[in-house]
Amino acid sequence: MQRLYTILSVWIICLSAFTQSFISTETLCGKKYIDGSYFSAREISFALKIKRLTVLADSNLLIVETTSSNSSIAGNPTGQLVVYDLTRNNILWKKKTNPTEDRIFTTDNSVIVSSPGIAIAYNLFSGNQVWKSNKYIYDVFPAQHIALARISDKIGAIGLDDGKKKWTRKVSDRNGINDLFLYNDSTLMLASDGLHSIDTHTGGGWDIDMKTSKKDYTASILLTTINVLLSAATGDGYTTVPPTQYTDIVSNVCYDKNVFYLAGKEKLVAVDEMGNNLWQMNLPKRQTTKSTLFVNDKQLFLLNRGYAFEEGNRTDLGLAFLAGYDKESGKQVYFSTMEKSEMVIDHVFHNDEITLLDSRKIFSYDMKSGKRLSEHTFSLNKNEVALRFVPPTLCKQLADSIWNNLIDTEISHYFVVTNQGRVIELDSTFNILNSFPETEFYTQYFDTKDYRLIAQNRTTLVIDNNGRSIAELPANNQAFVVGNFLFTFDENIVRIINIESLFRNR
Repeated sequence: MQRLYTILSVWIICLSAFTQSFISTETLCGKKYIDGSYFSAREISFALKIKRLTVLADSNLLIVETTSSNSSIAGNPTGQLVVYDLTRNNILWKKKTNPTEDRIFTTDNSVIVSSPGIAIAYNLFSGNQVWKSNKYIYDVFPAQHIALARISDKIGAIGLDDGKKKWTRKVSDRNGINDLFLYNDSTLMLASDGLHSIDTHTGGGWDIDMKTSKKDYTASILLTTINVLLSAATGDGYTTVPPTQYTDIVSNVCYDKNVFYLAGKEKLVAVDEMGNNLWQMNLPKRQTTKSTLFVNDKQLFLLNRGYAFEEGNRTDLGLAFLAGYDKESGKQVYFSTMEKSEMVIDHVFHNDEITLLDSRKIFSYDMKSGKRLSEHTFSLNKNEVALRFVPPTLCKQLADSIWNNLIDTEISHYFVVTNQGRVIELDSTFNILNSFPETEFYTQYFDTKDYRLIAQNRTTLVIDNNGRSIAELPANNQAFVVGNFLFTFDENIVRIINIESLFRNR
């Protein structure tokens, strides 16, 4: 990989009137392979490490969230919300934040900082407080002029203009929100202890309630009994041990042809847009765990993964299985259980087969019949386990210098990432053919009809339609393109690179 060169231009602006100063520098960076020339860019350095960057193209503003936190440093981090004017090249305003708890939302005219028990909206251009609320905001919907929030023991909406309550509705979120999305211009879909439609104007809608958690009293009873016996022997008091709480026993929201499908701890339901229950199937209570739903033309499939979460950590639970259902009637076509030791951590599709990944095993099923086709236990290094199949965005340079997505190089092969930084290649019958260091690969994070951007660490390559690299840039895979500019950040530096010149004469 060629070395990146950065050439500073003649002017630097330093502003120290603010508590957080910044330096804005016009630079040349990267390299165009066609002629060896550089890209023009602007670098803006802030005092603190950048956590997140948002670009408001219409107003030419940057919303920069910074933090003092470092993974190797203990303590409570501090942060700042900085609004930077790209046209005037200065900071419009800034506010102190708590990067651990605060969530930042942006609308056309304001920036909202939400933390447990309080939300404050600031004018986008002046930083003046517009309103303040004691509500916790889940998400904002600018086109509908509302924010969805927790209001006492209910879900509700507050206006984005004034922060005042619009409506409330009793919806359980005791196990957290699994999904929240805008279904159409006036309807939200909320997956929280079931599935709920929400009219953005009135809060009305339908509810499908579900159990999505489980309490296990086995250890609680045993340990409490031991405490009671010890108390009787010593004369001291005893304490009860709470039950183990398992959460996230729920599927994704699957939508197909105006029908929503959702699985919980005890049932699988199909419901239409009006909330009519089309059909419902009971699920095995002791076996059902975290699951994934997917469909084809005729069938709905439920992949039960064999795990749930305990205090945020994944843990074995239940029994993994694959089930197929007729989409129209809900009739079960097959139900195939897996071995007790198997946990499904990832899956991929190939024709009418689904291939599943366990930490030490790979196995496949026929999706039409539910029949198990093949399996293979990995021979891995000591303490090595499989983590996931490679994503379709992972790229590798081939022998002829062409860059291609890894899974397209051998479409019948499987590629598995391990916890020791290896990518293992297996043939169609799961025999290990090769292994590669994960560092050999790049991740594609942006593509257009003219080019793709792939990155490794702090380097981005620009790939043309023929798969050849035509330029390199100092950017990681969190970069994004707005118009003719690529925006990226690294540590405390925002870098804005003009990439339009690369294609001007091509």
